[in-house]
Amino acid sequence: MSENNDYRASLEHAISGSEDDFEKNLVYLSAGSLVLSIGFIEKIVPMDNAKYTGFLIVWWCLIALTLLLNLASYLISADNGTKAREDLDNDVLDDKERYEKVKSRNKTIRKVNWTSYTLFSLGIISMIIYCSINVVI
Repeated sequence: MSENNDYRASLEHAISGSEDDFEKNLVYLSAGSLVLSIGFIEKIVPMDNAKYTGFLIVWWCLIALTLLLNLASYLISADNGTKAREDLDNDVLDDKERYEKVKSRNKTIRKVNWTSYTLFSLGIISMIIYCSINVVI
């Protein structure tokens, strides 16, 4: 049974690390996207000459929402960790109940991460449309 527990612990560690990497990379990509927009406006198509600036505004809003949601996921993760530790310390739940609670809390994080990913993707699509329109014109 110890072998299964070790395997489970290594899986949980890998999943947690993967989620952490996802969140960190999403922050880097989102921030990079905002910097890219400033460079694009400054060097390639100044705002005076830009067309369809609504795409730019949508891009910025989606990326800002991505960053805010990603920050919220850090807070939710920390809160979930605290609750899991309290569940362990209080020892009022059996292993199955504790596992179900952790599983339920992790679903929330996954939903937030998928929403962040979707917002980021839509922001990138908006960026591509805006840049394409303004480079061609």
